[in-house]
Amino acid sequence: MSILVVGALACVFMTGIGALLSLALPAGGATVTGMMILKGLVCACGGAVAGYFTISFVVRGQQRADAVAEAMAAKTAEISA
Repeated sequence: MSILVVGALACVFMTGIGALLSLALPAGGATVTGMMILKGLVCACGGAVAGYFTISFVVRGQQRADAVAEAMAAKTAEISA
């Protein structure tokens, strides 16, 4: 799954959850301060997940590039010998 697809799915999911919570929390008696704290926590979690996905995709790409470089070096050494 591409990181763009993951980002699009996360955007749709978070927008839907945010819309529902913006209607449900005030009806349940939540204060503005409480909702601001909740928003901060949700944004922090979303940022952490986005960072994890970004780093894991970058590392995976670097590992593939390293494997290709090793294979090219081995093939070059084989041809030279």
